[in-house]
Amino acid sequence: MANCSRTGDTRELLQTGNTRFVTFTPTLLVPKSRGNITLRDKDPYTPPLINPNYLSYQSEIDILVDGVR
Repeated sequence: MANCSRTGDTRELLQTGNTRFVTFTPTLLVPKSRGNITLRDKDPYTPPLINPNYLSYQSEIDILVDGVR
């Protein structure tokens, strides 16, 4: 994401502090980890138990750390 000018001209001053910034977000596009969803009970109004199981493989952590570097 970038805070860009209205016209795309790099010389145009921005209205919010006249600065530009860029945000990088490392993302794991093909995760190996798999979570699960289970029912707590028979009541359909009871929220389910959700276990996302993020980053359960060391290789996923290594990929994200490399992305930050």
